[in-house]
Amino acid sequence: MIHFPIIHAFTCGQSSIKPNDLSSTKIINDTEARPHSWPW
Repeated sequence: MIHFPIIHAFTCGQSSIKPNDLSSTKIINDTEARPHSWPW
């Protein structure tokens, strides 16, 4: 469960700051499939 808040902060900040970082986005997408579908 520790990794949920990490991804939350990651998706909220990193994705907006570094959209070119496909590695981070790919890892997040591979972990939960659809991070954008989350309530947060």
